[in-house]
Amino acid sequence: MQSSGFNVLLPRWWTGKSAALKVRAKIKSSKKTSKSLLTLDTLLEYQWQLAVGGEPISHEEFEALAALKQPPIMLRGQWVALDRTQVEAALKFFERADDQITLQDALQVGLEGDVAEVAGLPVEQVGAEGWIKTPLAGLKSPEKIEVLPTPAALQGTLRPYQQRGFSWLTFLRQFGLGACLADDMGLGKSVMAIALLLHERHVLQVSEPTLLICPTSVIGNWRRELQRFAPDLRVMDPPGHSAAHRR
Repeated sequence: MQSSGFNVLLPRWWTGKSAALKVRAKIKSSKKTSKSLLTLDTLLEYQWQLAVGGEPISHEEFEALAALKQPPIMLRGQWVALDRTQVEAALKFFERADDQITLQDALQVGLEGDVAEVAGLPVEQVGAEGWIKTPLAGLKSPEKIEVLPTPAALQGTLRPYQQRGFSWLTFLRQFGLGACLADDMGLGKSVMAIALLLHERHVLQVSEPTLLICPTSVIGNWRRELQRFAPDLRVMDPPGHSAAHRR
């Protein structure tokens, strides 16, 4: 064709490649003070954005493309094969206003990544601004979380994996997140929890008591562990109650 003086532009979808419609999310968090208490219900601001073939597109631009009602469309120098199902989903997507999202939902969207969906469209990218960047990064790559020094008041030495476990507990605590230590029996989950209590008291200056809920059969063991590793912590276990308090 070129020899005859004609240039032919072939759309990418002819070669099996097409530009899909995807969603990008930006989560914004205000400045967090050391005294602020975070919970999973803490509200954050978020913004959604539609992307076509990796390029962000405005509502007006997309409506103009959708109005053409033909699969191959030239968009910013590349051919886009619009799927009618995705087009309808995208039009509904634009009905969503920027709003607020809970910390729990923000973490879920941020961690699910490519498997998450919004209005039937896959989430391509999740950005974050403010303090929310720290928990998202840490939950995605826990190996990069700062390993904290052993609390000075702890009467003992933490093994490397115990120090990482204690650091993990401390990291989650600052964002109001719970944790589950899944180490095998006998590997020192109690001492990791005790290290966290000491960190709370001596570093974070927490003075409120901590409630330990456990079977009555292990209260004695907890008392011995606390006496051994943290003798400056006072313990109470009311008779007939499966709980111990630290003050």
